[in-house]
Amino acid sequence: MMLLVQMLACSLQFCFQGYQIISILRKEHGQLSFPQLAFLISLLVAMGSQLFVYCYVGQNLITESTKLSYAAYQCDWYKLTVQDARDLLLVILRARTPLEITAGKFCSFSFSLFCDIVKNSVGYLSVLLAVNEQSNN
Repeated sequence: MMLLVQMLACSLQFCFQGYQIISILRKEHGQLSFPQLAFLISLLVAMGSQLFVYCYVGQNLITESTKLSYAAYQCDWYKLTVQDARDLLLVILRARTPLEITAGKFCSFSFSLFCDIVKNSVGYLSVLLAVNEQSNN
């Protein structure tokens, strides 16, 4: 559940921080100094890297558990003892579904989730900028 809240908060924070940076840079009178801009960008990078680490670990867990299932399927089970073959059968049954880190049983952390979060955040950012331009006109 904690990872779901973190994922949603990170998505919203990406969007609003990007909006803040772009709207400040667009203003004619409000200019950022280099340290302020560097701080805002480093904040975005820190949030993105934290989310990327979760997604990277989740992707590695999915990959390694899938490799385990392939190894169990590829072994020479007919050369094993009866007890070992039964144990292997339990491993094969468990390996049907890969292990994964989920965000509140909502979605699993992987590279595709990271790309979706970044893509959606940029989409929401463009909507915010379009609404801002409409209200200024």
